[in-house]
Amino acid sequence: DLPDGWRARLELVARENLALIHRHPWMLEIVTFRPPMGPGVIAKYDLELRALEGIGLTDVEMDSVLTDVSELARDAAEDFRAQATAAGLGLEVRGSENLSTQTDPARVRQILSNLLSNAVKYTAQGSITVKAEARSDGTSPRGGDCIAIHVTDTGPGIPAEKQQSIFQEFTRLDPEAPHGAGVGLAISRRIARLLGGDLTVESAVGRGSTFT
Repeated sequence: DLPDGWRARLELVARENLALIHRHPWMLEIVTFRPPMGPGVIAKYDLELRALEGIGLTDVEMDSVLTDVSELARDAAEDFRAQATAAGLGLEVRGSENLSTQTDPARVRQILSNLLSNAVKYTAQGSITVKAEARSDGTSPRGGDCIAIHVTDTGPGIPAEKQQSIFQEFTRLDPEAPHGAGVGLAISRRIARLLGGDLTVESAVGRGSTFT
């Protein structure tokens, strides 16, 4: 577990400035995954957290480089193949090849990593599918053509009345769940919008979820 008072401190910092977690992903990691922390690690993070508690609002910088999104999606999925296999889940990557666009590959991968992590954690059986595709149906937030990446699972699904609230900070479907601080999807949607896109979900209870 986190040291006494850390969860409240992390949540306060993030609530004041969600962008800080973009720059300091260790905050999300220690809340979400709760790795074992010896005295040395605790001291290191405590110093960083004390510094962050005094920081005001800062801008989030985004790169823009030509990126093969289909390759990026495959690589992100491979990062979670071992975890999926250990959980007895199938992991499939589909989609067109050579889908390239100007974006920030590190940020896109951060979004995919969060979505894949959630899919592995909350899918008890079945499979996870990652699919990249080009779209020209006008559904892009900016209009015109876009590239969409879908992460689909066969998990429990999300009730319709909760499909928007899950993108709010510190919101979890199951507040009693042993893992997760409820900030991952909020961060991911914020990043997606800063990149000129969006993060949405289609889901039904008992039929899994697709995040795009």
